[in-house]
Amino acid sequence: MSKEAIEEIMRRAVENAAQAEANPAGVLATYVGRSRSGTMTVWVDYLGRLRRLAIEPGSVQEGDELGIATALMEAYIEARKAATEMAAAGLVAYQREQNASPARAAPARPHPADDEFDPEDPLFLRDHQ
Repeated sequence: MSKEAIEEIMRRAVENAAQAEANPAGVLATYVGRSRSGTMTVWVDYLGRLRRLAIEPGSVQEGDELGIATALMEAYIEARKAATEMAAAGLVAYQREQNASPARAAPARPHPADDEFDPEDPLFLRDHQ
């Protein structure tokens, strides 16, 4: 895995953690999307991961793979958009709250440079987890 890929994964993890902290209820929620034809309904979690799919009975015809895929993607995109909008609203509220709160106190002991780590120091693990 490249350094850029790892950095992207870490960036997403930080964003997801901030979203979860900003909107804890949103983490547990599912978001619904429906295709324009109404034949597909999709539920996703706050990260946009597919959790459930419902297909209306009698709506799928043999040989209509393109129609099925189109309806599925319409429903998925709508659900993902709902999850993204909710996450963004929660993140904006969280950032406003953080900006409005008084500055946080600096840590009592600054983190040492990488070459100053002393595994014998009893505070070593606490400060660097």
